[in-house]
Amino acid sequence: MEQTKNRIILAIILTWSSPSKDDSTNNYSRPPNGGPRDARAPNSISSPFYKIMHCGNLARGSQETFALRFSRKESLFNSCCQSACAHHLKIGDVIGILRPAHTTSFIGGNSATNPIFLLKDWNQFVLLKQNVTLPRSTIRMATDAHNQLFFVQTGCRVVLGNPIILHGNDVPCTGTTCDRQVSNCKGCIGKTCRRNFVLQCDVEVENQHNYNSSTGIADFTFRSWTFTKFVLRNCSTFASFDVDVMKKEERAIEESLEQLSTLINENNGWTVIGWHKRGASNATGDSRTDTIVSQTKGHLIRLHPTSLPTSDDFATRFTAARFYYDAS
Repeated sequence: MEQTKNRIILAIILTWSSPSKDDSTNNYSRPPNGGPRDARAPNSISSPFYKIMHCGNLARGSQETFALRFSRKESLFNSCCQSACAHHLKIGDVIGILRPAHTTSFIGGNSATNPIFLLKDWNQFVLLKQNVTLPRSTIRMATDAHNQLFFVQTGCRVVLGNPIILHGNDVPCTGTTCDRQVSNCKGCIGKTCRRNFVLQCDVEVENQHNYNSSTGIADFTFRSWTFTKFVLRNCSTFASFDVDVMKKEERAIEESLEQLSTLINENNGWTVIGWHKRGASNATGDSRTDTIVSQTKGHLIRLHPTSLPTSDDFATRFTAARFYYDAS
């Protein structure tokens, strides 16, 4: 009881993953249901699951991640005390996890050296307002094989470009929780625009030498429904047109991205939230011989202005910078 009474873990949602065809989630494998556990990872999880939620621990100074397992489709809704707020919860949001207990279980059959611990015994979520001030943590890459960390940085200078309208099989889910960031999501709760498209673009965060010492640039390929609605001023109208019409506007959208990045850079900068997991190759099957993959892409999950000025002049410039589709 002493471990759990009156305790809460504040966390940011990093991923919302489904089991893939090879019976793995987020590159961490588990044995088939009923099969033997990996001898190198005796405490790894092998029971069935519906979804895995990876989270970043928001304790100050921490960049550690952990995971929550949801066994049924309704588990997320039940975890939020069957509140309708569950239908708005998405990647990048902040939650409080009530009465967490210590755990020795972790995800992964080959990651015993850098396990992602699975928080199994917990009571429910507390849904936090999303304008809370988060502890800052450096944008950097994980250094060890299979290691995962997350980062939160404010006031960043960002360059945006190369927009692409993704659609069809690239956007299989129009639910809320995955924020259309997960290209293989098999379904989420929550309802938003049913048209299955999302804006993807390249993002370069400047002056991040802890991430890349040679260029100082942290670069990401970013897709997000939240960010799509931020860029497209009349998103619902735009969604009603054929994909061919939407894709013809990619050049105009790029101009809007350039204007937005410049405007926000000059006015308190951007907040960048994401994570990085160091990949490793293994030719022998022995985790002790893992070879670190030098080029492992990071993942951006949330990008928004750190704080917007309230002047009428800025509001006018901000509105004009966002993309507006004129059907006439």
